[in-house]
This record gives sequence, structure tokens and C-alpha cells, in this order.
Amino acid sequence: MKLSWLLPVAVAAASLEEILSRSKGGQPIEIFSDDEVKTILAEPREDTVIFVFTALDPSINCEPCRMFKPTFELLAKSWYTKHSGGLGLQFAFTDFKNNRETFQRLQILQAPLIKIYPGKRAAFSEEIQYTPTSAHMPAEYVAKEISQLIGIELKINRPTDWATVFLKLSIGLLVLTSVYFTARHIRTIIFNKFIWTIISIFLYLTFVSGSMFNNIRHVPYVGGDGHGNPAYFANGLSMQFAVESQIVTLLYGALAFAVIALATRAATNKNPSVQAVTVFSWLFVLYTVNAYLVSVFSSKQGGGYPFHLPPW
Repeated sequence: MKLSWLLPVAVAAASLEEILSRSKGGQPIEIFSDDEVKTILAEPREDTVIFVFTALDPSINCEPCRMFKPTFELLAKSWYTKHSGGLGLQFAFTDFKNNRETFQRLQILQAPLIKIYPGKRAAFSEEIQYTPTSAHMPAEYVAKEISQLIGIELKINRPTDWATVFLKLSIGLLVLTSVYFTARHIRTIIFNKFIWTIISIFLYLTFVSGSMFNNIRHVPYVGGDGHGNPAYFANGLSMQFAVESQIVTLLYGALAFAVIALATRAATNKNPSVQAVTVFSWLFVLYTVNAYLVSVFSSKQGGGYPFHLPPW
């Protein structure tokens, strides 16, 4: 993102020891002034510094900066957790809002931008500049690329997702319980058309919802609109949030259920009046849900999607 220059804000500089102490807890070191930048990067420099220049203020509306922030935080936490005090490698960042002077002095015109400054024991001697090709890159990919640049292996250690663990255990317990109570009727279950219909619909909804994309890209669960409000749909057809997949799954599920209801309930009803109400009710559900789904595609494409259905 391109940056414009405003008046610098003066912030008192801290000592190097005070600055490095900010990494306690595994967080990257936040730098608040140009003097602090000079302090942490002063030569001779003991530690190699991976420095991110970003712009997180909502008024700047740098979506790539906000998207890259958790990636860099995870990268720093993974390192600091296993290397107390950094052990020769530090992770720092400074924000355009708090430190315009540094951005201007270093002629940084876009963000996020990574500069890597070598320490005494570094395998390289010149400053390295690295620009993330996409703010949506998973932390593992960023760690691999930076490792190749600096000659130090960076590994990502993601915190245990207890919600997922609990969900998997619950599903496993449910399956085991089901097998125990239905073992005598296993043949009936295997050849039950209704069960295979449910399984087929579940697999279909899973495949079309983008869950594989979420697992590969490690996308965030929800985004932001730049004004402090949550955003449930990511801009562009090449990106999505995890909650977006869940919403789309529910929409496709509603459409599938409506079709099944029309084929099974409406078609077999012998009362003409009830049958008519049933048909028109499910047709209304089909139309309404499909119209909203089309509006979602249109909003992701910035209004350039050529199709739409009233009222959206």
C-alpha cells in the first residue's frame, strides 16, 4: 500500500535493554520512534533484526497490513517461545502512525515491508529487503522464505486448537457410540438410501464450501471493514474467510434441502391445496436463498458480477 507523509510525532526513545524487553511474552518488539529504530539497529549490532514496517491505523485502511499482522506475530512467538531473549535474532515492527520520521528517512513507500538487518554472527552481511507477495500467505511459507534468506531455520508452532480437538473427539465418540448400538443392523444401514443421501449432501457441501482452501491458506476466521466492524466476506474471488465458508455451506444446504423437500414432500402429497402451498413455499425458499447467494458473489467482485436477482 502506498503511504503519504504527515508531520512526525516525537516519542521519547528507550534504551536497547528496555526495547528488547518488550519481546517478553513472545510478542514482536514494537518500536515507537526513529530514535528507537536507530537504537535497535545501531552498529555493531549483536542480534539480527527482522523488522516489519507496517500501517495498522484504521484511517489508512491498509488491509494487507492487518492481514499480515497475525502472521508476523505467530512467526515471532514461535521463535521467542523456544529461544528466550531471542538468542541472536529479534523480531520488531514499527507503525506508520507512530513513526512517520523513520518511514520518510528510509524512503519506505509501501507496507507491509520487511527489512532484515544482520547481526555479528549472521550468515549474511548486507541488509535484506523482503516484500510479502501476498498478505494471505501462511506463516509457514513466510518462515521458509525468510529462513532461506538469513540461514536460520524458523519453525512455526501453532497453539493447540482445543475447540477443534474437542470437536474431533466428540465426533469420534459419536461414531463409536453409533457403531455400538447399530452393529446388529449394520447391513440395513449400509444399504439405507436416506443415510447415503445425507452423507452425499454433507460431502458435497464440504467440497464446495472452500474448506480445503481454508486449510491450505490458513485464512483468518473473520476480517474487518476498516472501521472496527467484522467483515464476513473477503473482497475478491481469490480470497475468503473461514466464516464465509460456513455461511456459503448453510446457503447451499438450504438450497439442497429445498430441492429434496420438493421432490419428496410436495410430490407425494395427495391434498391439492396443501401440495400447492408446499410447492410455492419451497420455491420461495429456493429463489430467496439463491438470490442472496448471487448477491454475495456480486459483492465479492466489487459489484462487477453481471448477474443479480431481486431484491438483492
